[in-house]
Amino acid sequence: MAAYGLSDMVLTGEEEEANLFGWRSQATEISELERIGVAETIVKAGERGIFGKVRGGQFHVPFEPADRVVDTTAAGDSFAGAYLAYRLKGQEPEQAVESAARIARIVVSSPGAIIERERFFAQLRSDNVLASEHSNVT
Repeated sequence: MAAYGLSDMVLTGEEEEANLFGWRSQATEISELERIGVAETIVKAGERGIFGKVRGGQFHVPFEPADRVVDTTAAGDSFAGAYLAYRLKGQEPEQAVESAARIARIVVSSPGAIIERERFFAQLRSDNVLASEHSNVT
């Protein structure tokens, strides 16, 4: 818990927090993390979606399953990395969650943790993500 108190941003999941602290809901997680000074909290709640609280405002992004799930290896890491990248790019938290969730859906549709570069960008293009969010990446 002390490490969370040093953090401005926490990306976590209900399962992790239940195992660590016995917290059983995203509402409890968000409340506890806000209480110790975390400014930006994102909580992955599986099929219930993703919950966030930033600067006093809360939001919920509903779960959207991938069309095809092949391998969930690296899904969480890809979500976290994409979320941070989109936030650094200037996206608002809710939009960054939506963008990161799209990236994670692409990742789970491929075997293993590493997707072939061409396949990844082809999928971004087919999802109409590349043009709007990745215009400087080819």
